[in-house]
Parts: sequence; structure tokens; C-alpha cells
Amino acid sequence: MKVPSSAQATRVIAACAFMACAALAGCTSGGTSPAGSGGSPTGNGGAGGAGGAGGALGSCASYPGAKSCHFVTVTASGAQNFHGTDTVPNQQACGSVLAQDASANGGEVQLSAPTFVTGPVGAFTVFLDSYHGPGTYTLASNDASVMVLIGNTQYSATGAGSTISAVAAADGSVSVSFTKLASSAGSSQTISGHAQFTCQNA
Repeated sequence: MKVPSSAQATRVIAACAFMACAALAGCTSGGTSPAGSGGSPTGNGGAGGAGGAGGALGSCASYPGAKSCHFVTVTASGAQNFHGTDTVPNQQACGSVLAQDASANGGEVQLSAPTFVTGPVGAFTVFLDSYHGPGTYTLASNDASVMVLIGNTQYSATGAGSTISAVAAADGSVSVSFTKLASSAGSSQTISGHAQFTCQNA
């Protein structure tokens, strides 16, 4: 993976700090919404960057000011099994949410589920670098990276054979597949799985 720009590095550090915080149950990212926390874990208003911890959300329209929401499902297996869902409000409509995030952040899109409405304590973040619209982004071409937090253990694409593929759709939805993400507890412990960010307008 290429060395991130200073703006990227700031967002990665902020995401890592938030993910570490998310491991402590009850941590929120500030602001309020009907489902718990709101606001962006990075402070940059990334697409899908607001929290949804608390209870189940009835509809995206329940978030004041939200123009769309990402409905998130993350599933992983391997060293740890994980399944969590989240609802993440956006300030932009689905058709422009990814492009506007990229424009505001030097070409990078960040999608986050900083906490989960259902499932164990955890977090998920994917970065699409050099966003160029709908299409496939892979780690091999330095266009995507991902971090998964399950409890107190963070997984990232640092192990041998780690792969990530993210497919961005024109409607703002993103599908992410990952294999052999290495554990912070030891590179031999890996997880593989899938994350789906389905965008729907409020």
C-alpha cells in the first residue's frame, strides 16, 4: 500500500483512534440522533461517517437533516466470527455522497460504521483512494484499504495474501470483500468477509 498523504494520514489516525474508542462500549462520536451518536469520527463528514449506536432506526428520515443513509452489514469469519449492522446518515443524496466526500478530502472516500446497532462491539472503515466514480477499487492498485475492529482486536491488510476489493455503484452504495486481514494480536490470525453499504435517500 502506498504511503498516505498528510490529509489521508490524519483521517487514518482519526479512524484508528475512533475504532480503539469504539472497543470501549458506550463510546460515541458526538452529536445526537434518534439512534444514538451522530457526527463524523474524523471530523471531516466522510460518507457514512456518522454513528448509529443505540437502538434500531425506523427510517433514514428519523435523522434531522439527513439526505440519505447507508444501511451497513458487515460479516467476517476466521480467527473471530462477526456479524453487525448499522444505519449511517449522510448530508448528501445517494447520487453524490461519494463524489462530494472525495472532493472534500483530496480524492479519498471514507465509509465508516463506527459502532453497530446490532452485533458485538466493533467498527468498520474502508478508504477508497483516488476515487474516480463507480467501479472496482483494489488494494493491489493502491485504491482501497480497510480496517475492522472486533472487540479489542483490530484487523488490517498487513498479512501475507491480504486482499481487498471494493465496488462503488452510481447510487452511492459500496460492496467490499476482504480476505486474510491480519490481527493486531498476531499476523497468523486472520479474518475474511464482506461489508455492504447500501445507500437510500431519506
